[in-house]
Amino acid sequence: MHTLRLDCLADLTDPVSLGAVSVREDPLSTVGFSGAAHRRLVAVLSSGETRHFVLKLCDPAREWTALRSGDRVGREWSVLAERSLDAVWDAFVSPYVAYAVERDRSGLLMEDLGAHVFPDVHLANSPDEALTKARQLAAAV
Repeated sequence: MHTLRLDCLADLTDPVSLGAVSVREDPLSTVGFSGAAHRRLVAVLSSGETRHFVLKLCDPAREWTALRSGDRVGREWSVLAERSLDAVWDAFVSPYVAYAVERDRSGLLMEDLGAHVFPDVHLANSPDEALTKARQLAAAV
């Protein structure tokens, strides 16, 4: 399945674009330092099913990773838009649902994988403590 390209950033949160009855925004704090803004979206479909997304809003002129790498357009959406790379998504499950580009800003709508991400915590001060903490985290998953 190809990632949808929508016409504008507002479409990424529009219930009609998402095939939803309603979309609400929930708080989302990230530990990222890129300069991108993140939002958690909860969409309620007409079937009653609830879907959880993360919206990443990107502006290469303000993100240190883009500035340091010379990215002037937005590397993430560029990869999604490149049709010659479509076969990659036959081998990997894509978290990307949709994207939109307005002038030099872009937005990426992704499945919310937060429940599968390790917490950003200081694990330990020594290698033995790190191994113990890693085992504890692995057992909890």
